[in-house]
Amino acid sequence: MSGTSPGLSPAVQLEDVERGLSVKDRIALGDASIRRQIAIVIMALFAITNVLSVIFIGVLYYFDQRDIADHLIPATARVITPSVVMSLLGATTVQLGAIAVIMARGIFNVPIDQPYPIVEET
Repeated sequence: MSGTSPGLSPAVQLEDVERGLSVKDRIALGDASIRRQIAIVIMALFAITNVLSVIFIGVLYYFDQRDIADHLIPATARVITPSVVMSLLGATTVQLGAIAVIMARGIFNVPIDQPYPIVEET
């Protein structure tokens, strides 16, 4: 009856993979799926906000071209220029990146003063 204590039924025994794991290790294994789900959500938000930014720029470009075609503004006074496109995409990426870093540090328990998680060798 290896793996069981006297008086305990076999249903209470530890699995072979759990032998030698501390409580902290078992909690970390349980949290891994939650952390994975949150990481997927963060990446999905990153992709969605960038797609929405491109759509927004496309709508602005449409209105800009329509105003030029209707002679409401001269072609030299266009609103959407390459620098506007790069600024909007860059700002979106930086903002969501900063939020993702803050969330990831909180989710994965990385202290603010520690730049990268340190993996201890066993």
